[in-house]
Amino acid sequence: MNVDPQGGRIKSWQGNSQAGALSVLNNDEGSMGCFVMVPFASRLKDGLFVWNGQEIVLSANVEGERYPIHGWGWQADWRVISKHEAGCTLGWDHNEVNSSLSGWPWAFSATLELKLLELGLQVELDIVNRSDATMPAGLGIHPYFRKTPKSSIVVDVERRWHLDAYGMPIINEPQFFDGFADPQALAGLSMDDAFSGWDGQAEIHWPEWSTKLVMTANTQHLVVYAPPGQNYVCLEPVTNIPNAFNLPRGPFHTLAPGERHKLTVRMGLLNLSQ
Repeated sequence: MNVDPQGGRIKSWQGNSQAGALSVLNNDEGSMGCFVMVPFASRLKDGLFVWNGQEIVLSANVEGERYPIHGWGWQADWRVISKHEAGCTLGWDHNEVNSSLSGWPWAFSATLELKLLELGLQVELDIVNRSDATMPAGLGIHPYFRKTPKSSIVVDVERRWHLDAYGMPIINEPQFFDGFADPQALAGLSMDDAFSGWDGQAEIHWPEWSTKLVMTANTQHLVVYAPPGQNYVCLEPVTNIPNAFNLPRGPFHTLAPGERHKLTVRMGLLNLSQ
């Protein structure tokens, strides 16, 4: 596993498969791999929301993007708290200096713990409210998995948030969706949508390598990003959906001062027949 403290990014990870050591993350452009999203995932419309009667105005953080995207953890310089043969722990503090740049008025600390397991990788991301007022929060990880001509995904979800061209939910409630309980071929699939009612497990099948990746997470929300013509697919466990802070019922988390919110994701490689 190769980790870059700049952005808390996993640049590469090799798992043991039927085909031997297998790199499952796409990092062709040097900026993919797997990054973290904190204090919110996805986009926030116009960078605006109202919290306890106060209008919060956030700065755009990517040139060419209409709205702020994925929080600021993926652009931050994380400090190394500890490292060992099986992984590392990184930390990042959002303080008054960060607030003046981002517009996010609450102080918080975030911790990222990466640990190699016997059959895979565990990612634990948490956030603690360090301010003296309640704040909204969401977390996520954004892995770019390799896509092959024969690869497919298995995702069991109940509801789909249709997103517009700017990544915003078209309506304020998700629609029924029976998911991809059977393998859905990635060849020709074009998707950038959020899902709720996820059972917390997703799979990517690679018949070329007789291998599948099984990912589990302690959240009911997932974003699937499968752009046409690209050699990657993103299955993003998140605890808030796009523009959640502006929707009547979110979903997102509200943290009291000192309260913690954690996302745990595990990924492992198995024989495709298992």
